[in-house]
Amino acid sequence: MSTMERRKQELELKRQKLEELRRAREQRRQASTHASDGAAASSSSTSSASRRANSNIDDLVNSVLQERPSSRTSSRDGEGQGLASGLSPELGSRNLTFSPVPVDPVASAAAAPAASAAPVAAPRPTLQLQASEVVVLDMAPVEKVYYSKELQTDDVWMPTEEEARAPLANNGVGSETHEVTAANHAATAAAEDAAAAANQTEPDEEQAPREIPEEIKKAIVGSEPFLEFFDHSSRIIEKALNAADTFDFLRDYSISADYVGNEIDQSPVKLLNHAFNDHYTKGRTVASIAWNPRFPELYVASYTKSTLPTTEADGLVLVWNVLMPTRPEFVFTCQSEVLTTRFSEFHPHLVIGGTYSGQIVLWDTRTKSSSPILKTPLSAAGHTHPVTSCALVGSEHAHQLVTASSDGTLCAWQLDMLAQPQEVLELVVPPALAAVSRHPGTGGSSSAAAAISAAAAGPAEVGVTCFAFPANEAAALWVGTEQGTVMHVSRYDRAAAKAGVADCYVGHYGMVTGLAFHPSHAAADHSDLFLTSSVDWTVKLWRTRKSAPPTAASGAAGAGGSSGSAAGANGSAGNINGPSSGTTASGAPTSPVSAPGAGLTHVTPLYSFLEAGDYVFDVAWSPTHPAVFAAVDGSGHLDLWNLNEDTELYVCRVKVAPRALNKVAFAPDGRRVAVGAADGHVYLYDLAEAAFAPREDDWVKFQRTLVDMEALEMERRITMSAAATATGV
Repeated sequence: MSTMERRKQELELKRQKLEELRRAREQRRQASTHASDGAAASSSSTSSASRRANSNIDDLVNSVLQERPSSRTSSRDGEGQGLASGLSPELGSRNLTFSPVPVDPVASAAAAPAASAAPVAAPRPTLQLQASEVVVLDMAPVEKVYYSKELQTDDVWMPTEEEARAPLANNGVGSETHEVTAANHAATAAAEDAAAAANQTEPDEEQAPREIPEEIKKAIVGSEPFLEFFDHSSRIIEKALNAADTFDFLRDYSISADYVGNEIDQSPVKLLNHAFNDHYTKGRTVASIAWNPRFPELYVASYTKSTLPTTEADGLVLVWNVLMPTRPEFVFTCQSEVLTTRFSEFHPHLVIGGTYSGQIVLWDTRTKSSSPILKTPLSAAGHTHPVTSCALVGSEHAHQLVTASSDGTLCAWQLDMLAQPQEVLELVVPPALAAVSRHPGTGGSSSAAAAISAAAAGPAEVGVTCFAFPANEAAALWVGTEQGTVMHVSRYDRAAAKAGVADCYVGHYGMVTGLAFHPSHAAADHSDLFLTSSVDWTVKLWRTRKSAPPTAASGAAGAGGSSGSAAGANGSAGNINGPSSGTTASGAPTSPVSAPGAGLTHVTPLYSFLEAGDYVFDVAWSPTHPAVFAAVDGSGHLDLWNLNEDTELYVCRVKVAPRALNKVAFAPDGRRVAVGAADGHVYLYDLAEAAFAPREDDWVKFQRTLVDMEALEMERRITMSAAATATGV
C-alpha cells in the first residue's frame, strides 16, 4: 500500500467520525427543545403566583436601595426604570441581570379586561445576556518588612552581571516566562548530562588551563588594587609566621624551664630580631626611638641623612612592628633629616618629628601619604636651628608640644595649629654661672676667681642637646647642654624669679647626651630622680633640688679662698636631705657653689656610675622596675643595671653591634628594650622575667638603696674635702 492510499484512508476515517459527531449534536438539540416546551406548559398555571413573587422581590430591592416601594398601579415600565435608576454604583458595577418570568396565556386572557382599564404602559425592554471573559490575576500580598535596632548582618543577594543586563520582561510573571525558564533549565540539564557523559567516556583527558596573555598579567600585577591586596596579605602572613617563631612548639614542659638542651640558660637578655631594610636604612644612622603608648608592638625610629648617593628624601621616619622586622609598617619622609621623633600619647596614630632645618612635622598613620600632614613654616617665629628634643605635656583635652633647638630656644605648640608657637623662651646663662660650669671639678678660690673674671662678660647661650619633664609636671623641665651641665628651667615667671634658668647641675666633663626621669609608680614616688649620660664615659644619678632662696653668706663664701672650700663643705653637709653630692670621674669631691650676685646654685650628682668603656650616648629607666635602667655606649655595648642587686657594676652587658649605639628605649610593659645603632639597625631584646621583672619588695629595697648610696657618697665627699683642706689645695 502506497503512502497516498494510506493518507486517503486516514482522511476517510476522519470524515466518518465528523459525520457521527454532527448527528449526535443534532439529536441533543432536539431533545433539549422538547424538554423546554414541556416546562413552559407546566409553568403557565403558576404565573399569577410568580407575578406576586416578582412584586415582592421588587419591593425588597427598593427597600435595600433605600427607596419607596413601587405602586401597584404603576406600570411595569416604571418599575423597571425605578429599579434601574435606584441601583448604586457599587451594585451597577457587578452587572446584575434579571431573567424574564414566563407568562401564563390563560391567566393573561383573564386579566385582559382589567388591564384595558389601566393606562397602557410602554413595552418593557428585553434584557440581553452576553458572555463575558473573566481574567483571574494571582497577585502576591505586599511584603511587610520589619526592622530592629540591631546591626543587620544578613548576606545581601546581588545579581550577577548577566542577570543585571537581562531585559526587565524576563522578570515578569506569565506563561511565557515560565516556558522560557523551563526551557533554560532543560538546556542546562542537557548540557550537564552531556558534560558528564563526556567525562565518563574520556576520564583521562583533562581540560587544559586557560592561559592569560602576558599583557593582561602585567596589567593585573601592576594595578593599584592588586598591589594593595598583596601588600596587606603578605604583612598578615609575615606577622603570623614571626609570631609562631616566638613559641617553642617542641618544648618539653615536664623538665625544668631553665634548661635548654643539656645546659642551663642563664642569659638575662635574648635577641628577638633586628629591624633593617636595605632600601630605606642602608647608609643611615638611627637618631631616635620611641614606642607607641597604645599599641605595644609598634615603635618608631628616625634616621639621619644617608651617606650613600640616593634619590630618597633626607628625612626618614619608619614605624616598625615587632612581628615584622624585615619591612616597616609605615614609611614617612621629609625634606630635612629628622633628629627626634615620638608618638603622641593622646593620639597614637600621630607621629611627631623635629628636623634639622628647625621645622616641626606631623604625620598621620591613617593617611596613605608619606608626606607630613602639618608642618611649621620656615620663619623666625619658631626654631631656626636643629630641633634636638620634643615632649608632650598636659592632659588628653589640654596638652602642648614642647620643643627645644640647639640654640637654646624653647617653643610650645598646639598640634592642630603649627603656624606659629604659642610660647617662645630664649635660654641664657648668667656669665658667672657659665664660667663656674666650665670647671666642675675645681673648687674654692679657682672656681670663685673664674666666676669673678667672667662677671663682666655677657650672657652665654645654652646649647640644648636633650630635655625631660618630671612626671605630672608641665611648668618646669631639666635641660642637658653641650657644655656638660644640666639646667633647671622654669617656663613661667615666679614670685622670686623670672622664667628661664633657675639652677645649674654640675658634674659632667663633656656634652650631656641623654636625660631620663624616674617614672612615677603607685607604690612609691621617685619622680625627683633622673639619670644623665655624657661623652665623659659616665652615667650620673641626680635628685632635683628643692627651691630655696639664696643667702648673702653663700655669695660671700663663694668668693673667699680656702674659706670658700670650707663653706662649700658645710653647705653640702647641710644639704643631706636636699641636694645631694657625689664624686667626679677622678674621685675629687664636688660641692654646691653659688654664683656671686646671680642667685643660682650649682647642684652636684647623687651618684656616678663609672663602668662605661666609651662615650655613653643614651640612658633610660625601666617603666616597671624602680631600680633598673639601661645605657648604651660608643663601643656597641648595652649595659643593664639593677641598683637593688649592685650599685657598682651592671648586672648584664651585651655586645650588640660592632659600631656605636645611639639610642635605647624600654617598651611600655618593660619586657623589651629597643636599641638603635649607627649602622641603621634597630635591635630588639627580650628581658628575662627573673632578672628584670618587678617584685613586691623592690620599691622598699630601692628606697633603702638610695639612702645607702647617699650616705656613702656624703661620707666619701666629706673625707675628700677634709683631706684637700689639710693639704691646702
